[in-house]
Amino acid sequence: MKSIYLTTSVALLLVVVAITPSMADVYSKEFPGKGSKQAFESSKEMVRKGMELAKSGKLAEAELEYRKAIATYPHFAITHFDLGKALYEQKKVAEAEAEMQTAVQLEPKLYDGWYSLGVVYEDLKKLDKAESSYRKAISIKPDYFDSMFNLALLLKGNGKLDESETLFKSAASLNVPQSDKDDVAKELKKIAAQRKK
Repeated sequence: MKSIYLTTSVALLLVVVAITPSMADVYSKEFPGKGSKQAFESSKEMVRKGMELAKSGKLAEAELEYRKAIATYPHFAITHFDLGKALYEQKKVAEAEAEMQTAVQLEPKLYDGWYSLGVVYEDLKKLDKAESSYRKAISIKPDYFDSMFNLALLLKGNGKLDESETLFKSAASLNVPQSDKDDVAKELKKIAAQRKK
Protein backbone atom coordinates (compact mmCIF):
# COMPACT_ATOMS: atom_id res chain seq x y z
CA MET A 1 0.00 0.00 0.00
CA LYS A 2 1.49 3.32 -0.87
CA SER A 3 -0.51 6.50 -0.83
CA ILE A 4 -1.50 9.19 1.55
CA TYR A 5 -5.14 8.20 1.24
CA LEU A 6 -5.57 4.68 -0.07
CA THR A 7 -2.89 2.33 -1.17
CA THR A 8 -2.53 -0.69 -3.38
CA SER A 9 0.92 -2.03 -4.27
CA VAL A 10 3.66 0.38 -5.22
CA ALA A 11 1.58 2.73 -7.39
CA LEU A 12 0.32 5.92 -5.84
CA LEU A 13 -3.45 6.11 -5.83
CA LEU A 14 -4.49 9.39 -4.31
CA VAL A 15 -8.24 9.08 -4.50
CA VAL A 16 -9.74 9.91 -1.13
CA VAL A 17 -9.73 13.33 0.47
CA ALA A 18 -11.89 12.53 3.46
CA ILE A 19 -11.64 12.79 7.19
CA THR A 20 -10.81 9.47 8.76
CA PRO A 21 -12.25 8.61 12.17
CA SER A 22 -8.99 9.70 13.82
CA MET A 23 -9.22 13.03 12.04
CA ALA A 24 -12.77 13.67 13.25
CA ASP A 25 -11.51 13.85 16.83
CA VAL A 26 -8.85 16.36 15.89
CA TYR A 27 -11.24 18.49 13.83
CA SER A 28 -13.75 18.68 16.66
CA LYS A 29 -11.05 19.57 19.14
CA GLU A 30 -11.83 22.32 21.54
CA PHE A 31 -9.73 25.43 21.55
CA PRO A 32 -6.27 24.30 22.75
CA GLY A 33 -5.44 27.57 24.47
CA LYS A 34 -2.78 28.74 22.01
CA GLY A 35 -3.45 31.99 20.17
CA SER A 36 -6.91 33.49 20.05
CA LYS A 37 -10.07 31.43 20.13
CA GLN A 38 -11.53 33.57 17.35
CA ALA A 39 -8.53 32.82 15.10
CA PHE A 40 -8.89 29.12 15.92
CA GLU A 41 -12.58 29.03 14.94
CA SER A 42 -11.94 31.07 11.81
CA SER A 43 -9.14 28.70 10.83
CA LYS A 44 -11.41 25.66 11.27
CA GLU A 45 -13.90 27.20 8.82
CA MET A 46 -11.13 27.80 6.27
CA VAL A 47 -10.00 24.19 6.67
CA ARG A 48 -13.53 22.96 6.04
CA LYS A 49 -13.72 25.12 2.91
CA GLY A 50 -10.34 23.80 1.79
CA MET A 51 -11.55 20.24 2.29
CA GLU A 52 -14.60 20.87 0.12
CA LEU A 53 -12.41 22.36 -2.59
CA ALA A 54 -10.03 19.39 -2.40
CA LYS A 55 -12.93 16.92 -2.60
CA SER A 56 -14.06 18.59 -5.81
CA GLY A 57 -10.55 18.38 -7.26
CA LYS A 58 -9.72 22.06 -6.89
CA LEU A 59 -6.39 21.43 -5.23
CA ALA A 60 -4.73 24.76 -5.99
CA GLU A 61 -7.70 26.58 -4.49
CA ALA A 62 -7.70 24.21 -1.51
CA GLU A 63 -4.00 24.89 -1.03
CA LEU A 64 -4.66 28.62 -0.88
CA GLU A 65 -7.47 28.14 1.65
CA TYR A 66 -5.24 26.00 3.85
CA ARG A 67 -2.45 28.57 3.64
CA LYS A 68 -4.89 31.29 4.74
CA ALA A 69 -5.98 29.07 7.63
CA ILE A 70 -2.35 28.57 8.69
CA ALA A 71 -1.69 32.30 8.48
CA THR A 72 -4.73 32.84 10.73
CA TYR A 73 -3.96 30.07 13.22
CA PRO A 74 -0.67 28.15 12.75
CA HIS A 75 -1.17 25.81 15.73
CA PHE A 76 -3.80 23.54 14.15
CA ALA A 77 -2.15 20.27 13.08
CA ILE A 78 -4.94 19.28 10.72
CA THR A 79 -4.47 22.38 8.61
CA HIS A 80 -0.85 21.42 8.02
CA PHE A 81 -1.89 17.81 7.38
CA ASP A 82 -4.53 18.82 4.81
CA LEU A 83 -2.16 21.27 3.15
CA GLY A 84 0.43 18.49 2.97
CA LYS A 85 -2.10 16.20 1.24
CA ALA A 86 -3.05 18.92 -1.28
CA LEU A 87 0.60 19.67 -2.00
CA TYR A 88 1.41 15.99 -2.41
CA GLU A 89 -1.41 15.51 -4.89
CA GLN A 90 -0.02 18.45 -6.86
CA LYS A 91 3.39 16.71 -6.89
CA LYS A 92 4.91 19.32 -4.57
CA VAL A 93 6.49 16.58 -2.51
CA ALA A 94 9.18 18.59 -0.71
CA GLU A 95 6.59 21.12 0.45
CA ALA A 96 4.28 18.29 1.48
CA GLU A 97 7.11 16.86 3.59
CA ALA A 98 7.48 20.11 5.53
CA GLU A 99 3.74 20.37 6.20
CA MET A 100 3.43 16.74 7.32
CA GLN A 101 6.39 17.21 9.66
CA THR A 102 4.72 20.25 11.17
CA ALA A 103 1.44 18.35 11.55
CA VAL A 104 3.02 15.52 13.56
CA GLN A 105 5.07 17.97 15.64
CA LEU A 106 1.87 19.78 16.61
CA GLU A 107 -0.15 16.57 17.11
CA PRO A 108 2.29 13.70 17.86
CA LYS A 109 -0.51 11.12 18.10
CA LEU A 110 -1.80 11.89 14.59
CA TYR A 111 -1.22 8.42 13.17
CA ASP A 112 -2.56 9.39 9.74
CA GLY A 113 0.03 12.15 9.74
CA TRP A 114 2.84 9.71 10.51
CA TYR A 115 1.59 7.34 7.83
CA SER A 116 1.35 10.14 5.26
CA LEU A 117 4.79 11.39 6.20
CA GLY A 118 6.05 7.85 5.57
CA VAL A 119 4.52 7.90 2.08
CA VAL A 120 6.15 11.26 1.37
CA TYR A 121 9.53 10.04 2.65
CA GLU A 122 9.24 6.94 0.50
CA ASP A 123 8.53 9.09 -2.55
CA LEU A 124 11.62 11.18 -1.70
CA LYS A 125 13.67 7.95 -1.34
CA LYS A 126 14.26 8.65 2.36
CA LEU A 127 13.57 5.02 3.17
CA ASP A 128 14.89 4.94 6.73
CA LYS A 129 12.65 7.87 7.61
CA ALA A 130 9.72 6.24 5.82
CA GLU A 131 10.23 3.07 7.85
CA SER A 132 10.41 5.06 11.07
CA SER A 133 7.24 7.01 10.23
CA TYR A 134 5.25 3.86 9.41
CA ARG A 135 6.44 2.31 12.68
CA LYS A 136 5.37 5.41 14.59
CA ALA A 137 1.89 5.25 13.03
CA ILE A 138 1.61 1.59 14.03
CA SER A 139 2.82 2.34 17.56
CA ILE A 140 -0.04 4.83 17.91
CA LYS A 141 -2.64 2.65 16.18
CA PRO A 142 -1.53 -0.99 16.20
CA ASP A 143 -4.32 -2.09 13.87
CA TYR A 144 -3.51 0.47 11.15
CA PHE A 145 -3.59 -1.68 8.03
CA ASP A 146 -2.17 0.85 5.56
CA SER A 147 0.93 1.52 7.65
CA MET A 148 1.46 -2.18 8.26
CA PHE A 149 1.11 -2.96 4.57
CA ASN A 150 3.41 -0.14 3.44
CA LEU A 151 6.01 -1.02 6.06
CA ALA A 152 5.87 -4.68 5.03
CA LEU A 153 6.37 -3.70 1.37
CA LEU A 154 9.27 -1.45 2.28
CA LEU A 155 10.92 -4.18 4.35
CA LYS A 156 10.36 -6.72 1.59
CA GLY A 157 12.04 -4.36 -0.88
CA ASN A 158 14.99 -4.09 1.50
CA GLY A 159 15.32 -7.87 1.70
CA LYS A 160 13.95 -8.17 5.25
CA LEU A 161 11.65 -11.02 4.30
CA ASP A 162 11.02 -12.46 7.78
CA GLU A 163 9.84 -9.19 9.29
CA SER A 164 7.92 -8.34 6.13
CA GLU A 165 6.12 -11.68 6.21
CA THR A 166 5.24 -11.23 9.89
CA LEU A 167 3.78 -7.79 9.22
CA PHE A 168 1.80 -9.02 6.22
CA LYS A 169 0.34 -11.82 8.33
CA SER A 170 -0.57 -9.35 11.08
CA ALA A 171 -2.21 -7.08 8.51
CA ALA A 172 -4.20 -10.01 7.10
CA SER A 173 -5.57 -10.79 10.57
CA LEU A 174 -7.16 -7.34 10.86
CA ASN A 175 -10.79 -6.61 10.17
CA VAL A 176 -10.27 -5.15 6.69
CA PRO A 177 -12.02 -5.56 3.33
CA GLN A 178 -11.40 -8.77 1.42
CA SER A 179 -9.58 -6.84 -1.31
CA ASP A 180 -6.96 -5.80 1.27
CA LYS A 181 -6.63 -9.40 2.43
CA ASP A 182 -6.20 -10.43 -1.22
CA ASP A 183 -3.40 -7.88 -1.65
CA VAL A 184 -1.67 -9.34 1.41
CA ALA A 185 -2.06 -12.89 0.07
CA LYS A 186 -0.41 -11.83 -3.21
CA GLU A 187 2.52 -10.31 -1.34
CA LEU A 188 2.94 -13.40 0.83
CA LYS A 189 3.08 -15.53 -2.33
CA LYS A 190 5.77 -13.25 -3.74
CA ILE A 191 7.79 -13.67 -0.55
CA ALA A 192 7.45 -17.46 -0.76
CA ALA A 193 8.58 -17.38 -4.38
CA GLN A 194 11.50 -15.13 -3.50
CA ARG A 195 12.64 -17.58 -0.83
CA LYS A 196 12.63 -20.47 -3.33
CA LYS A 197 15.15 -18.70 -5.58
